[in-house]
Amino acid sequence: MKKIAFSIFLFFCVHLMVYAQVEITVSGTILFQGTGAPVPDRPVLAFAGDSLNFTQGMGITDSNGAYSFTFTAPTGTTEVLVVTQLYCQVGGTGIFPVVNGLAVAHFVECDDPLPVDTTCWTYVDIQLVDSLTFAFDAPYFYGFEPVSATYVWSFGDSTTSTEAQPIHTYPGPGFYSVTVVVTGADGCIAIGYQAINTDFGGFPECSGLITYQQLADSIFAFTPVIYGYDQNPGDPEISYLWDFGDGTTSTESQPIHEYPSDGVYSVQMTATLPDGCVVHACDVIFGSGFPIDTFWYGCQAMFGVDVAYVDSSGTVNPLSVAFYDLSIGTPVSWHWDFGDGATGTTPYVTHTYNQSGLYVVTLSITTIDSCESQTSFVICVGNDCGLPEYDCQALFMPFPDSVFSNGNGIQFIDISYAPWGVTSWAWDFGDSTTSTEQHPYHEYAVAGIYTVTLTITGDSCSSVIAFEIDTENPWNFNQSPAQLGASPGSVSTFEKVVLNGLKCYPNPAQSNMIVAFNSPSATDLTLRVLDISGKAINSDTYQAASGLNQLKVEVGSLVPGIYLAELRSKDEVRMVKFVKQ
Repeated sequence: MKKIAFSIFLFFCVHLMVYAQVEITVSGTILFQGTGAPVPDRPVLAFAGDSLNFTQGMGITDSNGAYSFTFTAPTGTTEVLVVTQLYCQVGGTGIFPVVNGLAVAHFVECDDPLPVDTTCWTYVDIQLVDSLTFAFDAPYFYGFEPVSATYVWSFGDSTTSTEAQPIHTYPGPGFYSVTVVVTGADGCIAIGYQAINTDFGGFPECSGLITYQQLADSIFAFTPVIYGYDQNPGDPEISYLWDFGDGTTSTESQPIHEYPSDGVYSVQMTATLPDGCVVHACDVIFGSGFPIDTFWYGCQAMFGVDVAYVDSSGTVNPLSVAFYDLSIGTPVSWHWDFGDGATGTTPYVTHTYNQSGLYVVTLSITTIDSCESQTSFVICVGNDCGLPEYDCQALFMPFPDSVFSNGNGIQFIDISYAPWGVTSWAWDFGDSTTSTEQHPYHEYAVAGIYTVTLTITGDSCSSVIAFEIDTENPWNFNQSPAQLGASPGSVSTFEKVVLNGLKCYPNPAQSNMIVAFNSPSATDLTLRVLDISGKAINSDTYQAASGLNQLKVEVGSLVPGIYLAELRSKDEVRMVKFVKQ
């Protein structure tokens, strides 16, 4: 399967002029083309008016693929522009009539939303040249050769072009819908859309990403995408260094690599451009036949624990513990919080506690392409909790399908360890289904939060661990810290602050949002806003009171899209998804 970067950048102006307005309701469905199955959690935007007086609204599809939202529009509005993000071009935008205050807009999605080589497909790329001048391109093609294709561009201001890569200057500031129709020599017709505002600043300079084609279970062909060089990644003035995550590297521009064994690998690309700019990108690769694509995965912090030996004779200090990074996503920085006020900054670190007890240990990582992730575990330190079996630990990571397999497909990867190996696995997916595979793939029938439990057995030990998995928010899944190295009775004295009833309103939000929750006692909290990849946008600390708390968060500066609000106490992490209009 080939992964394609498909981005829609929508930027909006707010004009300080007052016009008469009416309310318009926009509703419809997004369904898969062949099966008619619903497409959940897909944002839909609507626009009305003109460049001097336009308004917007936004909604998101539910589990049935349906959406409905109401927004204000200028009086006399008879039609609205409705835009959604489809991963293949079967619609995606259109002008729909308004009848009695209602506009109905239905869309369909390809059953395989990542286009294959036989699909006639393209999209619009925009680069800012100067002020109102933009350079346009349709850089990804399927089903035709670009050298023999013809182009018809419509810039949304009643002007057109037949150039392959036109440069166009708009007559003034405003909102415009750009369309390109590309016709191949064989008659294949590909249509690309992009809705922009002339404040659009273009794609970021000195940045890029990795695409790949999986040629076989363990063979991958990698291609870099570098903004400004999309048409020519093999430019001899660009130097590359690839790290495939298995101890091998390459300096080719588009390498083909075969992995020696099944596994999960973090691939890193470093490209140095002629102007000295250095582009970093990383991705997660499954070197196996797992039916999952990880393009939108981002990164995930994870770690293991072991007893730290303090001398050559093997004497163990029960208060000394070793921590080692197991994260996915090419981390370049690590921050450990050992739960007693001490910290660490290396991937492998040993820490000695002053007294026995239970501690919440948190690892925060930042990857080479700025993805951020955190995970926390409860550990038992000292002889007071018995003998922790740190060398026998059930542990796993859930990888959501990048297209969510119609919403709810999860590949579970076992990373458990035991002194002489693990001999059996028992999975409970929390929906009355089970598995005894080591690395099962499971598709949930209904979106939701499920407690997934893994029990392992070795020749001399057994271990169990459970995580809450939110199929609609699968990143940073370890939100309620599980315990590593559990032993009988070791959790009996652990009392954590439980944050209940976390919600955001209004949702969708435009300028300000309230994060509300209940806390059983006064405690220090950190509230972070994350993008969907896990990167922190902002962070603030608060002193929560016992009972109902309502924290005001400014979101007006955020680009419209889907975000996560993360609330973290010293004992746990809670998240809720919200939409910025």
